[in-house]
Amino acid sequence: MGELKKLKIVAYEDNAFSVPTGNEFSMMVNPGAYEQKKGVRYNKDDAMEGGNNPTYQGYEDENVNFEFLLDATGVIPGAEDKDLPDIIADLEKTVYTYVGTAHESPYIKVIWGTLDYQGRIKEMKVSYNFFAPDGKPLRAKVKLELVQYVDITTQE
Repeated sequence: MGELKKLKIVAYEDNAFSVPTGNEFSMMVNPGAYEQKKGVRYNKDDAMEGGNNPTYQGYEDENVNFEFLLDATGVIPGAEDKDLPDIIADLEKTVYTYVGTAHESPYIKVIWGTLDYQGRIKEMKVSYNFFAPDGKPLRAKVKLELVQYVDITTQE
């Protein structure tokens, strides 16, 4: 077993992933798993009456889904002085917030172990599930769905 590496998300302004926005997010706790989804698109309109002869149309977008924990209770080393809303705001700046110079959401790269995924945010869900007595959120489960970005000039 090697050194512990935290999953890192880096935001870029451009689809060449050469101009970083300056926003990065490192996981507090690495996900226990992630899911990749690939699919094929078929046209069933050409099928004869009563038959099933799907015609290949192309590939669906490849997606990757992550579910992970964000915690501001103080139990995770290095996160003792951070408020959960600030941690979530840092994540949003990296994956979701409009890049003014590009006039769109950022291109993002996810790096962890053998995973080097280039894509864009499709959806982000935050479920708050632990609170201080005063109602301040302390822990949340985050689900990110990313859609893969493939440059048309390098696509095979």
